[in-house]
Amino acid sequence: SDSTKNVLGYSASEFTNTEGFSYVHPDDLGLAKESLVNLVTKNVKVSKIDLRVKHKSGDWIWVQSRGVNMLEEPNIEAVMINFRDITKEKEIDNAKNEFIALAAHQLRTPPTIIKWSIERILASKNIKAGKEDKAYLDDINNANERLINLINALLDTTRIETKTFISQPELLNIALLSQGVIK
Repeated sequence: SDSTKNVLGYSASEFTNTEGFSYVHPDDLGLAKESLVNLVTKNVKVSKIDLRVKHKSGDWIWVQSRGVNMLEEPNIEAVMINFRDITKEKEIDNAKNEFIALAAHQLRTPPTIIKWSIERILASKNIKAGKEDKAYLDDINNANERLINLINALLDTTRIETKTFISQPELLNIALLSQGVIK
């Protein structure tokens, strides 16, 4: 097909009568096979997946593969697969994720220093802080904790996208949480 030539560099004759899965990156092979099985056996009409495929040049490129089940169509009776090169999109996405992770790690340092400083001030016997001063320090500490949680959430988004996120559910006191938000 045209997408095979334009995206992968192979002519239709080069691609005909070859094991299509032999062009798929080993890490994406399971996904590719599952997608085809779903198209053929589970009455799925369209399947779209992102995977790495070997270009004629020998390079691995990212493609979006769109499979359409046309087995029931007279005169066609086949599964049609088209490719779209998404290598640049993946590179940009990876660069964005790396930047967010780096920025979030860099953003962690100042709030951590603020947290330690506030804890030291509050724990110090030498500092004579009044109730109002202590309330301000508590407010600063609470705002700083929210900032730390926001930075951690930003890091979690990069972990989700890179599939390294581990969910750790925890119980929350919703009334206490609501009071803090209202304050």
